Amino acid sequence: MKPKNTDGWKTYEHHLPPGKRQVSKLKMQTIERKHLILRTRIKLTNLHNITKMLTNEILPQS
Repeated sequence: MKPKNTDGWKTYEHHLPPGKRQVSKLKMQTIERKHLILRTRIKLTNLHNITKMLTNEILPQS
């Protein structure tokens, strides 16, 4: 098992042995940025789908 990247939170000491965790702020920021991008894309896709659905209900295509 490769080391897990953590932010140094004390709970990780209880759940992961010392050799299996790696405290790295840079790697945690990279992971958080990736998750933020994914959440933003999901929100925009949902907004697009809702807008498309409402448009089809208001202006039915012939």
